[in-house]
Amino acid sequence: MRSRDVYVIGSLGVFLTAVITLSLWADVLETSSALGAGATLLAAFLGAYFAFTLNEQRELRKARNEQKVALNRSLFVLARQANAIENYYRQVAPFTSPHERAFSMPAFKPPSYAQLAHDFDGLSFLLESSEPQLLMELAVEQERFEQVIESIRIRNEFYVDEIQPALVEQGLTGRPLSVEELCQGLGEKLFGGAMDGARNVWEHLEASRKSLPDVHSELLGMGRELFPGESLVMWNTEA
Repeated sequence: MRSRDVYVIGSLGVFLTAVITLSLWADVLETSSALGAGATLLAAFLGAYFAFTLNEQRELRKARNEQKVALNRSLFVLARQANAIENYYRQVAPFTSPHERAFSMPAFKPPSYAQLAHDFDGLSFLLESSEPQLLMELAVEQERFEQVIESIRIRNEFYVDEIQPALVEQGLTGRPLSVEELCQGLGEKLFGGAMDGARNVWEHLEASRKSLPDVHSELLGMGRELFPGESLVMWNTEA
């Protein structure tokens, strides 16, 4: 039972008790006094009821607005994550073979995306929606995005700290190298580490590149269901 229902029932009980009491004492009190007291009591009850209702509506509007802000912020985070993934993908897409990805992909330090995180407390209202599993999907997507960034960082640090010095030391710079030359010159450990690091980056990158737009579309659909006709953040492919 909602708080307003409890309040209304309680107030009606008090009001009816007072009316009955006035009726029982009507032979003692003058009729005009009894009617005046009843009218005063009724006015007080109605005033309190409408004040309570107005305050409750104000709180509901505030809560609804906070929910829309949280959902819009999550849509914005997903769109920025998708853009970050797409931008990196464009840079590494020309490297199509496994050894090209391992030894030719740029090894720059990825930007910090710590601010691109969902407010799961603010999104908890999704648990009461028609698709409560959407909150879990957002959590999985957040972890997947962080795995992409972490795999890029690990691969690039390994390449800069281990592979590049070894290439220089073995005189394997300044010319195209075959897979056999790289494997023999670097040794199995370094060669395998470079291949594994690039493969991890590519696998996480492709998975996130596919799933991020899908989850954004799902959350956008939920936003349209919960907040019909209101402005929501769309990704460029959904405009």
